[in-house]
Amino acid sequence: MLHKTCATMGVMFMVTKDDWESDVQSIKDQCTSGALELIKELARCFLTHDLMNATKIIYPQYWEAIDAKVTFVRHLAILKAKFCHPKSKSPNVILVVGLLDGALLDQQASFFTITMKNNSHPVPYIHQLIATLQLRCGHNWLQMSLWLRSC
Repeated sequence: MLHKTCATMGVMFMVTKDDWESDVQSIKDQCTSGALELIKELARCFLTHDLMNATKIIYPQYWEAIDAKVTFVRHLAILKAKFCHPKSKSPNVILVVGLLDGALLDQQASFFTITMKNNSHPVPYIHQLIATLQLRCGHNWLQMSLWLRSC
């Protein structure tokens, strides 16, 4: 048998195996519920995986993929679902109006797609520019930086 002490009262009493198991189970339950609450709080504070993926549409690398136009429709729908609807705690009280206008996003989607697709390609003459700089400066980076400053 184990002894269990109540430090605040200065009382000591015997602990049976059943008491011990119930205490351990109680601690496990409290830890589990605490972990679940923490997960809920983190999920509330951070973006979901789908939403994080949907925000990639603003990067040029996204548009280099072959299926970018197809995935764009799905990602735009995810962004509209999150940011185009008012947020409320009850049906009659709106806390925050939608941050974006879904109708305007739909109108601008084709122009956005064309613009991002055209800006996603690497600059075709960049290698020629680097080669010209290397020839002119003879791989001397100090000379190259001085030459660039003089341009």
